[in-house]
Amino acid sequence: MLKKIGRFFEEHVEKIVLIIIGLLCALLFIWRVLLSPNIIEYKNNEGTTINISPGEIDNYVYQDALQLSTRQSGSPVTDINSYTPKLNEFLAVLDSAIINVDTRQILPNPEIITPTVVARGEYNLPYIGQITEVASEHIRAAAYVPIEPVTEQRTYTQVENEPNDIDLVTVEGKFDIEGLYKRFHESFFDQVEEQWADPCLAIPVFATVNLQRRELLNNGTWGDWQNVPRPGIDHNKRLLDLIQEGSKLPPGGLKVQMLKFDDPQVQVEILQPDTYHFASAREDWFPPLLHRDYASAIKKEMQQEKRDAREAEQQERSREAGERRSTRTNARGGGMGGFLDGGGDGLLGGQTGSRRTGGRRTSRDTGFGETGGRNTGRTQRGRTGRQQDNTMMEMDRFTGEEGAATTEPSPIDEVYREYNKIKLNWTTDLSKMRDPLVFWAHDDTVEPESSYQYRIRLGVFNPVAEGDEDNVILWSEFSKVTETIEIPGKLYFFVKGAQETAKTVTVTVCKYFLGYWRSEDFRGVGPGEAIGGIVEYEPEEPEEEPFMAAGAGRRYVQPVVTPRSEETAVEPESINYDTGAVIVAVLASNEWVTSVDENLSNKSYYDMLYSYDGTEIKHMPAGSSYWPEDMKSIFAQVQRLSRETKEPFKAFGSRGTQRRPGTGTPEGEFDNMYQETMMMDGMGRY
Repeated sequence: MLKKIGRFFEEHVEKIVLIIIGLLCALLFIWRVLLSPNIIEYKNNEGTTINISPGEIDNYVYQDALQLSTRQSGSPVTDINSYTPKLNEFLAVLDSAIINVDTRQILPNPEIITPTVVARGEYNLPYIGQITEVASEHIRAAAYVPIEPVTEQRTYTQVENEPNDIDLVTVEGKFDIEGLYKRFHESFFDQVEEQWADPCLAIPVFATVNLQRRELLNNGTWGDWQNVPRPGIDHNKRLLDLIQEGSKLPPGGLKVQMLKFDDPQVQVEILQPDTYHFASAREDWFPPLLHRDYASAIKKEMQQEKRDAREAEQQERSREAGERRSTRTNARGGGMGGFLDGGGDGLLGGQTGSRRTGGRRTSRDTGFGETGGRNTGRTQRGRTGRQQDNTMMEMDRFTGEEGAATTEPSPIDEVYREYNKIKLNWTTDLSKMRDPLVFWAHDDTVEPESSYQYRIRLGVFNPVAEGDEDNVILWSEFSKVTETIEIPGKLYFFVKGAQETAKTVTVTVCKYFLGYWRSEDFRGVGPGEAIGGIVEYEPEEPEEEPFMAAGAGRRYVQPVVTPRSEETAVEPESINYDTGAVIVAVLASNEWVTSVDENLSNKSYYDMLYSYDGTEIKHMPAGSSYWPEDMKSIFAQVQRLSRETKEPFKAFGSRGTQRRPGTGTPEGEFDNMYQETMMMDGMGRY
C-alpha cells in the first residue's frame, strides 16, 4: 500500500506542486487584493474613529463635506462641484494694472520674423557623393626635409632643408565633381523659392580632405580609426587641421573662413597637396596608380642600362684585345713605329683604356666623344644622355619644327603626361570639369615595421550653417578601406658566424640611409658589447695606372688622380650603425630536428643572446643555414639592394614635369607648377 502511495506521488509530483502553487497564488490574491490588509483609521465629523479601506475613504470624505455645507447654509447642498469662471474678473484686474494695453491682442511669434531661421528652413542640404577608385602607395626614399618649421609666412620652398629619409604614404580617390556642382545648384537655386535662390550659396567650397588610418596591433586585431594630420611641409596645416574638426571655427566664423578657402590656389592645396621634393635620383612622386606605372618604367630602364653596360663592356674588351694584338705586331715589325703611330696605348693615340676604381669600372674619354664602359656620372650613355635626347625630341614634336623626331615617348614620359592631365593649378575652373576629380592626401607619420589601412572622404562647407557649429562641414561617404600598407624596417642585423674559442660573433648590420641600403660587418663582438656603432669612411686614395709603351720594352708608371665623381656625392663621411642591442652571451646549442624522411638528426650551432633593455632577452642563431626562412629572405633582399649603384642626388625642385619639358597638356602647353609656386611664394600670396 505504501509503495502504491509512494509511486502515485512520484508519478504526479509535478501536478501536485502546480496545484499547491496555484492555491497559494489564489490565497494571496484574495488576501492582498480583494481583502486588502491596508486598513486605516478615519475620524469623521462626529468624532467617531472607524477602520476603512483606502477605496472607501473618498466616499466618507464626500459625505462629511455635504454635512458641513448643510450646517453653514441651513439647506442641503446637492452639487458642490459647480464652478463659476473668473476670466472676466481677471481681465478687469489686469486692465486696471496696465493702462491703455489691449490684453486681448495676440503677440507675434519671434521665430516667424527671424530671417536666418526661415532661410535655413527653405533649403534641402545636398548629398555630397561617394569616393571611388581609392588606392594607396608607400614610397621610401631620400627627400629634402625641412630643418626649420614650415609656416604660412615661410613655406616649404623658402625654409632651409637637408636630404633625409622619409616614409610617405599617399592615398588617392576619384570624385564626381560635376555631380556635386549640379546638386549644390539644385539645393540652393533651382529647387527653392525665388526669394531664397542664392547663386553664391550654389557654389561648393571644399573645406578639407579627411584621411583616416588604423594600425594592426600586436594581437592581430585592428585598432580604432584615427585622423591623419596634414604633412609637416604643409604651410596650411594649422588652419586645415582645425577646420577638419568642424566644431572649432577660428575667429570670424563660417563666412570669414569660406572667404579664405574660396581661393583657387587654396582649393588646389586642399585637394592635391604638394609633397616632398625627392633627392633620390631614381624616385619621384606620383599619385598611387601612376606611381606604380612609374616604378615599372624605372625598373625597365635600369634593366636596359645594365644590358647596355654589358654590351659596351664586351665591345671594350674586344677593342682592347684587338689593340693588344696590333701592338704586339707593330713591336715585332716596326720597333718604335708602333709607339708613335700605332694603337691606342701610345702617347699620340688618345687615352682609350679602361681601369678599375674602388671596385667599380669607369671609362675615360677618348677625345672623340666615345666611351668604352659605363660612365659613373651617367652623362654620356646612361640615363641623362637619353633624357636629353628625349627632351629634344619631345620639344621638336610639340613645336612642330621640320625634321622633328617621330618616335613614341618613353613609358616614363607617358607617366608625366598622364599626371599633367589630372593635375590642378590655380587657373583650373572646377565648375567646368567633366572628368572625375582625382584628389589625394599624404601620411608622413608612419613608423617602420608597422602595418596600416586607410580610408578617405571629402568635406564641403555648409553655406547655411551659420551658428550651427556641429554642421559646418558636409561630408561625403568614406571610401572603401585600402589594402594593407606594410612599412618595412630600416635597421636589421644578422649573426653570420661565431668564434668558438673567443665566444664572439660576427654581426652584419644593414641600415637604410640616404636613399640606399648599406651594410657593415662587425667582427669579434662579445658579451657585454653593443651591436653596431659609428663607422667613418675615408675618401678613396689616388690610383696609379700602369701602361706599357708599345715596342719600347720598358714599363712606364703614370700617376692618375681619381677625382670625387658625382656618383660618390651621396656617400656620407660616417654612418651610425648602432642597433641599441647588447650581447648577453654566446652559447652552444644542440637540438633534435625531424627531417623530411621523418628521421631525427642532431643540429649543433651557436646562439647569440641579446637584449635591448636588459630585461627581455632574445636570441639569434649564428650562421645563415640556421636562420628562419623569413630572416633569410630579408637578408637576401637587403644585400641585393645594398649593391645598387648609388647615384647623385637631384637638386631641390628637380621633380614633376621639369624632368620632361614639353610633355604638358595635350595642346602642348608646358606645365610649370613648380615655377608658379615659387612665384606665388615670392609675391607673398600665402
